[in-house]
Amino acid sequence: PQSRTISPGSWRVEPDASVTLGVPNAELLIFVLTGGGTCGQDRLKQYSAIRIEPGETAVIHGTESLEAFVISLPLLSHFNQASAAA
Repeated sequence: PQSRTISPGSWRVEPDASVTLGVPNAELLIFVLTGGGTCGQDRLKQYSAIRIEPGETAVIHGTESLEAFVISLPLLSHFNQASAAA
């Protein structure tokens, strides 16, 4: 089952490594704590922020060891629709 709660987490991207982030039913907020990298054409550095809309993905590439804090915000409307269908 999918969670209705806000889910915090953290992760690291090493230099020359990439990670693809995104989920279908939640918005992701990502805050770079240390290091640097890129997201598409945008450069990331300490205190950069990224917002990934539900159903979208973003590729984060580390140009140096990048540590980030990630918050997943589930779409409550998705749960309300599922509850109404039941």
